[in-house]
Amino acid sequence: MSLTHALKWSFLGELASKAIQPVVFIVLVRLLTPVDYGVMSSALMVMSFSQIFWEAGMGKALIQRQTDVEEAANAAFWINIGFGFFIATILYLLASPVAHIFFHDERVSAVLHVMTIQVFLGAVSAVHTSLLQKEMGFKKLFWVRLATVSLPGLASIPLAMNGMGYWALVAGSLVGQFFQVIMLWRMSQWRPQFTFNVKLPKELVRFGAWVGISGLLTWFYVWADSLIVGMYLGSHELGLYRTGNQFVVMVFALIFSPLQPINFCEMPR
Repeated sequence: MSLTHALKWSFLGELASKAIQPVVFIVLVRLLTPVDYGVMSSALMVMSFSQIFWEAGMGKALIQRQTDVEEAANAAFWINIGFGFFIATILYLLASPVAHIFFHDERVSAVLHVMTIQVFLGAVSAVHTSLLQKEMGFKKLFWVRLATVSLPGLASIPLAMNGMGYWALVAGSLVGQFFQVIMLWRMSQWRPQFTFNVKLPKELVRFGAWVGISGLLTWFYVWADSLIVGMYLGSHELGLYRTGNQFVVMVFALIFSPLQPINFCEMPR
């Protein structure tokens, strides 16, 4: 696939998602309270932080790799599964202390317990996403992206209308992730094997470690302000802050997001 063709489908995928998200966001803002968004933002903050460790930069390492791709994909898959199980267990056990110490809101604990499911769903689909990006399969990723930004709204809005509060947002997030896994496995021909090349993990982890450090810095850039608001002002104020901030983020994401998936891909010679 040419760079122009890849850029077109990448742009369309991001454009579709960024066009749908504001509409869903505006509808849900009318139905939910700032506290609902504050509780969900607290949980997403923790989930985003945990992803740095369970994903461990395996996706970027796989996209960059030029030799033994099948074996590397297999190694990356099982590394993600192992890290995902470990991080999900730690997250589940520490959900209550994290909610109490950082956010002073026990509702965050219940949400984190449920959202640990997302760690497993992300772990079993991360390699498929990376391989499609490596193969410039952005047309397939467009349909995945379109479905997984539409379905959460279809799930969340009816629940929000029936007074489910922040659980409507949780349900929508899980529905979107679940269907993303199904679509990625159907669209990608790659399947994991019960084999493991012990030499490859060192190479993947070495590259992934630097990506992880970059991800950690990015997390602080994106979430540090929200963490301070949540810790010192509470869920209500965090919800107000994140709601207003989200509109600004949507504008910049629409402009720059289409270029990001292609940055790590090497064009065939």
